[in-house]
Amino acid sequence: MNAVGIYEAKNQFSRLVALAEDGQETVITRHGRPVARVVPTAPATRVLGGQRGQFVIPDGWDEYTEEDDRLWYDGAVYPENENWGTELNEAIAQAEAARAVS
Repeated sequence: MNAVGIYEAKNQFSRLVALAEDGQETVITRHGRPVARVVPTAPATRVLGGQRGQFVIPDGWDEYTEEDDRLWYDGAVYPENENWGTELNEAIAQAEAARAVS
């Protein structure tokens, strides 16, 4: 374990981080008293298949259906309101005009 003053730590921070990457701990002191530590982080633990059994993906979730085809090619994303794009553009224009006035 190394101990360095705060001024040296500021000037040598990259070196202290490299030491931490190598597994070494460094104590930073102010007027000889320890005030902080630069330590290596714990390695991330990811386990392949760690969520197995916690949720179920239903059969057929990725099948392409006639409904998908209709939505994709006919543009019927918002079938209840065919003018949704025009109304949205008008609302944006009104908001911009109000912003320009104020």
